[in-house]
Amino acid sequence: MLDLIAYAYGLDSSMVQDGPIWLETDRFDVIAKITPKTSKEDLKLMVRSLLAERFSLVTHTGSKPMPAWVLSVGKGKAKLKEGDDTGKADCQYQEPPPNQPPGTLSNIVFVCHNTTMEAFAKHLHDWGGGYLSEPVVDETGLKGAWDFDIKWTGKGQLQKAGADGISIFDAVDKQLGLKLDLETAPRPVLIVDSVNEKPTPNPPGLEKVLPTPPPAQFDVATIKPSKPDADFRGRINGDQVNVTGSTLKFLITFCLGPEPE
Repeated sequence: MLDLIAYAYGLDSSMVQDGPIWLETDRFDVIAKITPKTSKEDLKLMVRSLLAERFSLVTHTGSKPMPAWVLSVGKGKAKLKEGDDTGKADCQYQEPPPNQPPGTLSNIVFVCHNTTMEAFAKHLHDWGGGYLSEPVVDETGLKGAWDFDIKWTGKGQLQKAGADGISIFDAVDKQLGLKLDLETAPRPVLIVDSVNEKPTPNPPGLEKVLPTPPPAQFDVATIKPSKPDADFRGRINGDQVNVTGSTLKFLITFCLGPEPE
């Protein structure tokens, strides 16, 4: 339920506060039909409506001081190029060149176009898991969309890289003219007032309209051992899932949901 609420409101799960303890333990399958042209934002609104109708979810917004990496402008001017507001907003991961010699250092590289600082702050938290255990909050005061590139060395390879390595903090500073500071900052949170553990019954005859789907499976999948010093990275892009440097324990936890020990 915690995941469903966080998804419906576009929040990190840590920003969903209060509510019964079972929010983090009870799990639900939601299977529904949508039109092909349904946008991601509309889909979130639909899930929000479903939670209210089927689980009687009641929430309100609030604020709570919480640890966060605060993204702000450094001492000088931000090193960003104004984007084209008519273009598509995206940040694309750049794959390392193929056939590199063994032991070659591969930095993590993203190229961003028409990206707001608010979106960049969310991306940083997703990309920099090795460095950024807390969410990133945008306090740059920079409005509009921006174009920029950023590259850094994964935390697992930083010591090995020596003088050639660059941390995510130095990358944000030297390449973008911004800075990241760990602070206790007021963050908007969603407070759960009440929610039912049991949803209302499904309508009769639903199996005729929405039959049980076959077991999910990949069209094709490749699995191979990672390099011993590979950094963990995972992303879902459209119909592709790419995970590198993952332990089997993490994959089991991700799929089945037990808390790792």
